[in-house]
Amino acid sequence: MARISQYNLSEPPKGRSRNVLDKHDVRLIRQIEGHLSAAEVARKFGVSNKTILNIWQGKTWKEV
Repeated sequence: MARISQYNLSEPPKGRSRNVLDKHDVRLIRQIEGHLSAAEVARKFGVSNKTILNIWQGKTWKEV
């Protein structure tokens, strides 16, 4: 599994008019599972905890 230090997650993404995730974000979020809490990941990506949990539980973004 990839090391968390390789991810540049120090700041939420900039330049987005809405907090929308893309496929790259979702893949990264899945790799982070178990290394950071849902709340920490949510803050980094500018989304809710529930959004992160839904991704981790396979309820959303099933196609990625």
